Amino acid sequence: MTAIGPASSSTKGGDDDAPTASETASKLKKLLKRSRQHVRNERDDAARLDELRRLFAGLIARGELILHGSATSGSSSSAASVDEGGDSSSSDNVNKNDVKARWNAFLKGRHDEFLSQLGESVRAGRKSALRTFCGVVASSPRSIGSDDGCGRMIDERLLYKLVDALTTPGDDHSSILTTEEGMLGLFDSEFVKPHRDVQYFA
Repeated sequence: MTAIGPASSSTKGGDDDAPTASETASKLKKLLKRSRQHVRNERDDAARLDELRRLFAGLIARGELILHGSATSGSSSSAASVDEGGDSSSSDNVNKNDVKARWNAFLKGRHDEFLSQLGESVRAGRKSALRTFCGVVASSPRSIGSDDGCGRMIDERLLYKLVDALTTPGDDHSSILTTEEGMLGLFDSEFVKPHRDVQYFA
């Protein structure tokens, strides 16, 4: 039976202290389980959501979670060489790429679930959730440009999800701000004004 994640605990950059895929999956399952206590108590829920934010930020930094592009760079050419009678090392590369792709797909699914919970908490008027969501967007930039001159900017997909949590769709397909003034003030002062690329998209 093939494992869902990387076979060892070693990760990009040689971090021997990084958790194994099994440990990460178990921790995600536990943290994404929103209990009644979390619904009632904002402080407990804020701690849970922020721990998830830090966990996903670590996965992104280690290259285990790739939100944009493919987690199997070069896998197509490897697959072609096997089909054409390539050696066993090419086949091994294809298998490793397949494992990485499935692990990344699993993590992206959990990340989407996390964003959904964050959005619900923001709609409920929880400022702690808004701060955490802003932290997610700030710590998950998108790479742009070529490998030689690569830059980083705000991931507009995440930003739009955040803005969507602060609005309600109107009858004319427009969006109406429905969040209380205190939440909007927090969003503007702590996130929009300090970041020029956020101003562009927002």
